[in-house]
Amino acid sequence: RAGVDQGATATEFDRGPRTQAFRFQPDFPSPRHVAEDPEGRMWVTLEGVDTIARLTPAGELARSVVERYPLPGGAHTLDSLRNPLAPADVFVDGRGIVWTTLFLGNAIARIDPALARDGTGEGITIHRLDPCPTSDPEATCREEFPPSPGGPSRGPLQLEGMLDADGNTVLAFTEM
Repeated sequence: RAGVDQGATATEFDRGPRTQAFRFQPDFPSPRHVAEDPEGRMWVTLEGVDTIARLTPAGELARSVVERYPLPGGAHTLDSLRNPLAPADVFVDGRGIVWTTLFLGNAIARIDPALARDGTGEGITIHRLDPCPTSDPEATCREEFPPSPGGPSRGPLQLEGMLDADGNTVLAFTEM
């Protein structure tokens, strides 16, 4: 079991008889949600720096290996001039593909661990959501990615998924 602290820097893991915390750097990465993959690695959304981290736990959590995957188009530093994407929930499907909601980016990100490279956006695909679903074919409410502040957004937040009978990933998410 894993949880995220309110100090915006650490993730706490319940490891049976003891609980350990792992502190992410730089300051204020704001870890949000955690999901475990089939190999026991933890995928953590770092909302404050628009990054997904993969933590390979060691016996002592402080010695764990951390890889970071900055989201394409994101604000990767606190002083960035880009609009934040705000990765929120994270889900690992039955094939090991990692999915995350981008609350302010109005999108879902797909991370293929086989193609992802530490410190880069390689292996990451951003799937934009229609910001204002409508049946009107003349509607023009789309905006550029990443979105501008105050633009239309569906605010994808919580995420869950499953594989269908054909092996396709089916995702469901809540909207704000």
